[in-house]
Amino acid sequence: MTKQFLLFIVLILPFIAFAQGINITVTGTVTNSTTGAPVPNQSVTIVADSSCSSFVGTATTGANGTYSITFLTPNTPQCGLYGYTSGCNGAMVYQQSWFGNNQTTATMNFQVACGGTASGCQAAFTYSSNTFGVSCTNQSSASSPSVPFTSSWSINGVASSSLANPTFSLTAGAYVICLTITDNAGCSSTYCDSVVIGGGGSNCQASFTYQVSGNGVSFVGQALNTSIPVNYYWDFGNNTNSYQQNPYVVFTSGTYNVCLTISDTISGCYNTSCQTITVGTVTPPSTISGYVFLDSTMQAPGGAANAARVWLIQYDSLAGTLTAVDSQNITISSPNGMFAGYYSFTGVAQGDYLVKCALLSGPDYATNLPTYYAGSLYWASATYAQPSNSNYNFTLITGTNPGGPGFIGGLVSQGANKMSGAAIPNAQVMLLDINDNPIAYTYSDALGAFSFSNLAYGTYKIYTEVLNKTTSPVLVTISANHASENGVSVEINSTYVAGSVSALENNAYFQSVKVYPNPATDNASLNLNLKKAANVEVSLQNVMGQTIFTQAANMSAGEQVMPISLQNLPKGIYILKVMANGSAQEMKVVKE
Repeated sequence: MTKQFLLFIVLILPFIAFAQGINITVTGTVTNSTTGAPVPNQSVTIVADSSCSSFVGTATTGANGTYSITFLTPNTPQCGLYGYTSGCNGAMVYQQSWFGNNQTTATMNFQVACGGTASGCQAAFTYSSNTFGVSCTNQSSASSPSVPFTSSWSINGVASSSLANPTFSLTAGAYVICLTITDNAGCSSTYCDSVVIGGGGSNCQASFTYQVSGNGVSFVGQALNTSIPVNYYWDFGNNTNSYQQNPYVVFTSGTYNVCLTISDTISGCYNTSCQTITVGTVTPPSTISGYVFLDSTMQAPGGAANAARVWLIQYDSLAGTLTAVDSQNITISSPNGMFAGYYSFTGVAQGDYLVKCALLSGPDYATNLPTYYAGSLYWASATYAQPSNSNYNFTLITGTNPGGPGFIGGLVSQGANKMSGAAIPNAQVMLLDINDNPIAYTYSDALGAFSFSNLAYGTYKIYTEVLNKTTSPVLVTISANHASENGVSVEINSTYVAGSVSALENNAYFQSVKVYPNPATDNASLNLNLKKAANVEVSLQNVMGQTIFTQAANMSAGEQVMPISLQNLPKGIYILKVMANGSAQEMKVVKE
């Protein structure tokens, strides 16, 4: 290692240490001088003189009367610390101490008079400062206007005066000015304030601007003399800091005391500027509201009003579930030629919500299906709304039933890995065609029964809509040879909604066809009740139409049970097809 390199290290290390500095934390407690009880919400000011940082900072005591203030100093600070606060009766409490080498913490405790009455006199002053010093103007008052008083001024122990309005010549640094007055009636009062005198050239003046956008804040650090290199140190009041001149910081919502300390790399002067900023505390809109419309082409003649109910359904992002948290009745009428009803939920917590509307009564009840914002029959494909000033408008989806002699009915029950369970009333059951176009809807009655009449021949889907559950529709075909199907069985379990056709009226071979449990894990059972002997073929397909297995057997009349293996198959929905001498029946099987 060369001598020149060693000399470079010796010269540069002090500047590196100075540029970075260390954080010094001053803590303490403010207590009642009479009772010793902690005093909360008390403002405490700490000043470090120019020999280490020229810092001025203020903190407020917490519920236990404690405070904490942190500031940046050189690596080997030696300076005076000054602190002051005022008692509950306005009396100023002031103290000072010396801060030695290698210290990183200091303690300054205060005892204040609280609960008493003011003595009648009050010290007060204002000041004006420049780069050469400070001029003070006494604004104190004695016990009464006729009582004279004397003034005693002190500045950090380096200057004093007994003049009424003194002027002090000061070098660059931070100071605490204290004035004590004593009147001839024996009343005494003290008032203190802090002042920073610029030094190291005009460059030793820190300032900054900031721009808040949401919870992000862009800061711009400034020094008056930009021709001299300056180090920047930020304390954002949230246990984070930065050495960038113009940092960008994302805060959690709240109020923060942000301080910028600059250091002049030529003269070694420090200066600190602090501002209180508020981030993300503007209360956002807390309303979800809008209009629910009826399709004008589907309204019943006469234009009578419809009663409706709107539900507010909250999404829990942690649990991944939906819960109805509020509802309200509205009237959908036509005051201006357009059928609409207005809903409004206020005081809504921030988050994601579904909005659902269903008619309760009225001339359009049968043709307008319960609909989620913004135009979905299913919770899984609905659009979320958030509290805002915008309206969440949507139109109820209409069903079209061309009519006919057909009939479909069935039962909704609670599934528990068994063929049947307790009846479930008020379940929303929708009737869709094979292309998922809505036809009609209804609700199961007190016995869990539902039905659809006046149907054209064709293949339909029975879709039971239940929040937080995946529904597997039941396929039902009615024809001239089988115009009525009353054996649809819908089972609602903890995860899925599934079902089957359990009774096949007027079918030549099938008395009943059931799969249980459904949903299943690795194994299920096909239960067939044949009216007469037949060649039966059973096949399982995935939703893409690919055949997984086929099994055929000659079966006699009566009840038959055939095992269905789902082992090694991924979770999902499968189609089970059963044929007896050309008569077909299919149902969906869910593996979970």
